[in-house]
Amino acid sequence: MEISSNSDIGLTALDSPLTDSLSPQDIKHFIPRRYQEKVLEIAKRKNTIAVLETGAGKTMIAVLLIKHIADQHIIKSTGHKKLIIFMAPTVHLVIQQSEVIEKCTTLEVGVYHGAKGVDDWSRECWEAEVKTHDIMVMTPQILLDALRNAFLRIDMIYLMVFDECHRASGNHPYARIMKVNLLFATDVVEEGIHVPNCSYVIRFDLPKTVRSYIQSRGRARKGDSQFIIMLERGNKKQRDHLCDIVRSEHSMTDTSRNRDPDVCSLRACNFEDANAYYVEATGASVTPDSSVNLIYRYCEKLPGDRYFIPRPNFYFRLFEGLYQCEITLPPNAAFQTIVGPMSRNSHSSRQLVCLEACRKLHQMGALDDHLLPLVEVPPENEVNVKSKELSAGAGTTKRKELHGTSCIRALRGTWGEKLDGANFEAYKFEFSCNVEETYSGFVLLVESKLDDDVGNIEVDLYLIAKMVKAYVSSCGLHLTADQIKQAMSFQEFFCNGLFGRLFLGNEPEGTERNFLLQTEIKLVWSSSYSYLLLPTEASENSNKISWNIDWMGICSCAYVVEFLRKHYSNGLQYFKGGRGNISLSRTGSSMTDCSAQNLVNFANSSNDVNNLANNLEDMVVLAIHTGRIYSIVEVVSSISAESPLEENADVASSDYTYVEYFKKTYGIALKYPGQPLLRLKQSHNAHNLLVDQGVSSPDGLVQEKLQAHVHMPPEILVSIDIRVDVLKSFYLLPSLMYRLESLMLASQIREEINGQSSNFYISSSLILEALTTLGCCEHFSLECLEFLGDSVLKYAGYIRDSAFEPRRWAAPGQLSRFPDPCQCGVDTLEVPLDSKFQTEKAVKVGKFCDKGHRWIISKTIADCVEALIGAYYVGGGLFAALHLMKWLGIDSETGPSLAVTRASLRSYSPKTNELADLEMKLSYEFSVKALLHEAITHASQQKLGASYCYQRLEFLGDSVLDLLITQHLYRSHIHIDPGVLTDLRSAAVSNENFAQAAIRRNLHPHLQHCSGLLRSHITKYETRLLTEAENNTGSLEDIKRPKALGDMVESIAGAILIDTKLNLDEVWRVFEPILSPIVTPSTLQLRPLRKLSELCDSLGYFVKETCTRYDTLVYVELSLQLEDVLLVGDGFDRSTKAAKHKAARQVLMELEKSIERRKHCSDMDVDICTNLNDEDSEAMDHGQQNVMSIQSSSESNTIDPTQVNDFSNEVLLCRNIATPVIGPINTRKGEPRKSLFELCKKLQWPMPSFTTTEQKSRKPIEFGEGSEKRIGFSSFQSKIRFYIPSSSTIICTGDPRADKKTSMDSAVVSMLHELQRQRKLVILDS
Repeated sequence: MEISSNSDIGLTALDSPLTDSLSPQDIKHFIPRRYQEKVLEIAKRKNTIAVLETGAGKTMIAVLLIKHIADQHIIKSTGHKKLIIFMAPTVHLVIQQSEVIEKCTTLEVGVYHGAKGVDDWSRECWEAEVKTHDIMVMTPQILLDALRNAFLRIDMIYLMVFDECHRASGNHPYARIMKVNLLFATDVVEEGIHVPNCSYVIRFDLPKTVRSYIQSRGRARKGDSQFIIMLERGNKKQRDHLCDIVRSEHSMTDTSRNRDPDVCSLRACNFEDANAYYVEATGASVTPDSSVNLIYRYCEKLPGDRYFIPRPNFYFRLFEGLYQCEITLPPNAAFQTIVGPMSRNSHSSRQLVCLEACRKLHQMGALDDHLLPLVEVPPENEVNVKSKELSAGAGTTKRKELHGTSCIRALRGTWGEKLDGANFEAYKFEFSCNVEETYSGFVLLVESKLDDDVGNIEVDLYLIAKMVKAYVSSCGLHLTADQIKQAMSFQEFFCNGLFGRLFLGNEPEGTERNFLLQTEIKLVWSSSYSYLLLPTEASENSNKISWNIDWMGICSCAYVVEFLRKHYSNGLQYFKGGRGNISLSRTGSSMTDCSAQNLVNFANSSNDVNNLANNLEDMVVLAIHTGRIYSIVEVVSSISAESPLEENADVASSDYTYVEYFKKTYGIALKYPGQPLLRLKQSHNAHNLLVDQGVSSPDGLVQEKLQAHVHMPPEILVSIDIRVDVLKSFYLLPSLMYRLESLMLASQIREEINGQSSNFYISSSLILEALTTLGCCEHFSLECLEFLGDSVLKYAGYIRDSAFEPRRWAAPGQLSRFPDPCQCGVDTLEVPLDSKFQTEKAVKVGKFCDKGHRWIISKTIADCVEALIGAYYVGGGLFAALHLMKWLGIDSETGPSLAVTRASLRSYSPKTNELADLEMKLSYEFSVKALLHEAITHASQQKLGASYCYQRLEFLGDSVLDLLITQHLYRSHIHIDPGVLTDLRSAAVSNENFAQAAIRRNLHPHLQHCSGLLRSHITKYETRLLTEAENNTGSLEDIKRPKALGDMVESIAGAILIDTKLNLDEVWRVFEPILSPIVTPSTLQLRPLRKLSELCDSLGYFVKETCTRYDTLVYVELSLQLEDVLLVGDGFDRSTKAAKHKAARQVLMELEKSIERRKHCSDMDVDICTNLNDEDSEAMDHGQQNVMSIQSSSESNTIDPTQVNDFSNEVLLCRNIATPVIGPINTRKGEPRKSLFELCKKLQWPMPSFTTTEQKSRKPIEFGEGSEKRIGFSSFQSKIRFYIPSSSTIICTGDPRADKKTSMDSAVVSMLHELQRQRKLVILDS
């Protein structure tokens, strides 16, 4: 049957299920039959119903029509996206039809049914689906709901296909969808359905009365519309009945036309729609018949438990033949009761009151503008998240954001521009070492005054085998313009000489050498970052400050700068033989052509060798050919410049003499080759001294350090009259200044947050702790403060998320030796808030460019906010934390009056002693009794008419107890690891702990509920809990607590908080004895799964997990492969988590037994070995036939693989797993280790162990070739030890590499090839 229409939408209906699916090849060569072509041509022009026999190819017609639309580019050529909707009445047919369409067309096909969680999708999810798909294959209910919720609109659809359209009757979704354009109807249309655009009405059941006939025909409202009644073929009775109805209609029409207007008057009939509620913003709607389902859906989203399922209750009243319905929603709904309008039957009155309830819920915000519930309650089991691409939002680890760095306002200064000198705030640095070693004092000069908790501090600096404590104290000081100029010259010289470069260019490499300070380098001074660091005079009185600056040493440095400027104007010409008799030194004799044996001739002075030997500790020199600064260790009289060059010098051969080396390399002709050489201690790069790295080397790394001493002739050295202790103190300054600058930033953000408020004080060190991540490697971090808040920080520039990098540190007046030009695409210091500065790609996190930009993980920002709120709470209490949250823009409006107005306060008539006993147990008397009554009322009391329950107070109480317990643990356990602190809080704040407290304090009899099942579970829980306590077994893991008990405890805490007008101290006074004993590190018991996971991680084992669901139960099997045995545990339970814990407990018990047996055997072996003689020990060593040592193939001492035991006939089978296969080895850094890790995890092989040795050399060492070529002065070589269960232990050694991790990769590559040689692994070719 063909049905034509003037509508823009195409409709094709198929009246039987698909049974004739074809392959893509069949479709490609498919030749439609004549009748199929005819139906297809009609379907191209107008709406069509295809009524054909089963197997006649109706679905092929629909597919050909879709292909025709695709070929014409119709759906993609319009300005707005158009969709093809293909509907099938069952999930099975939806999947089947989608597979056929996907194979036979080039369009993107999406599949939609209830099992995919479509009912809970948001507008963003639907928009993403519409954007990425052309054809949407779905069940009709999905489309109907999407249309009602305005996620889809009719004008978005180009073609709709109805599979099995014969189902379109009654309340079937097909029938409701067809009302949009093509109406397939039954007598439901008699109830006043209004469809203005309806052009066809097709009625399947025969109208019984003229009224029914006229009303259903009236649904075809559009011009030129048609009304069709389907009759059974050959049924004469139906045809006669219809003819009678038509004749009756004509008779009524004639009567009405010929009536006397004075006798009667016709009343207009109103066929308008039944009441419906529309959301103007989106177009979503709800009708009386759909409102009931929406109310039930809303109630399902409300919090419930196994003792109470939230449902609406309906109560009917009959007045004079009309029905009125009252609906009561669960206690935790937005409102409780509403009464609907009168109606002629109970069914209709139920629909109408639900419609009114939907209207009110939307107006109250409980339903969104798409008429979906806003209540978000995650299900108990894991949810299959629809769109993973939406999971990289703000606050996640996947998202990285580019941020700038905040400028330190305290270090701004314009003193360099003042001609008459300047006043400074002076902060003196004093250093005290725990061993007998002297460090010079320094003074920091800045224009701004620092806060007291910044300018008066102590900082621990960690050196190898010693520690220096730095003390900072303040005073005032004035410098003249000349003094400022000399001080700037001093800072430029030493900061660039020690931490940068004094000479630019390299003559041995063919580039011209220039003295950095040849002209004034004002470009490296900036008013936004300006301070001076100057040494102080040595003095026994440490209280002397400001005027004790070592101006003699500063002036000496200035003289050296002038000397170098003058004699470096022509490169090294002065030092290549054209020197005159000039000296700018304040000490020593002038440089003359003196051949006295007792003189040591420097580049700028001459000193008596005896005098020099007595003043070695005060001698600092500068090498003219490298610009490096040294300190003199001793005069080596036994060698001179005519002696052979030392073996460890940076040259390829030791056949050179010093004279020849300097002549050939630098073009310097030594004038005094016979004078003794000086042994010098080299300057070195600055180190991060804020981290206590200890004396011993890291595990697996053997340090072989060489003394950093060199020999040089004195005449290429410029002597500097500065003390060595000043030089030593310089190496402390980068770390100390980094800490001071961090505290300045913390003080700065404190000033921004506090504003004019002085009601609370938060220390800069506490704020700094909140802004410091674990990646900074300091002894403090935000971990202990993190769990007290959640939001997004306004100024991410304050966050420190990487360790101090001393080599990138540069003081004012210093050029960075390791520049990192900005390539971020931002010209300003601050980074605009733009999506182009956000990414999910791999980037270098935490590394600053020269403009201070760096990438930060989005979650780091959120963590810092939490920690910052925690810092304000710890330092200033609740209202300080609320003040910070308000500054952050977090809605934190609260207060006693607001809390009381939001509480469920109602009139309460207390029964005799009903609450008095409970108040006595709590040691607290409520001023508002209704609060306590609500706190002990379970939602199941709705059955007895209660319109309230404890769930809102539970939400508040949960947060309160979390906060109070966290605060207690934070203050009680100051020095424990943050991870342990988190475990303590998880145990103390758990619902399980609260339920046990309810039983211990006998609070459970006061719980008001109406559930026999809950009463039974409480009784069983109480019995088992008391039994375990009497037996002192301490095993409570298998006891399932009724969650309602813990909820009641939390609710009482919330009620007390409101009753005390937010007095947290009073809440803790009540609850500390209730919750005692509170868990401590010694009583903390980890769950079996967690304990097993941590133990396996420490031992290098992998646990394999298998989960299977059997109806309502979950079966979990955990297996753990040890060296000699496979451990297996299993568990059954309703929840996956509980089943995993049961299985983990079994495996954990066996693993602990195995560890204990090994320990016992190891102790026995030690006892046996102590009684063996050397011959017995040697015999035991030779008896280990299953341990092989394999060297890397590039080593000269490589063991011939043929000498190793032959494993050619052995194939490794581990638990029936065939020989594993991996792809070609990727030699990029980290990839070999990753491949081995995945292999071990898959086969449950124990992780290998590594031992790495470092060798240092003064000669540059080349590693790799081509683009992988690297040059360094350290060589790392790693050895890997790998045990294969039930097989052997293999030891391989890798090639030397430039760093530790790359050397480990080399060892892994050797191991993988050895495994392949032994046929334990197959490596595919590239």
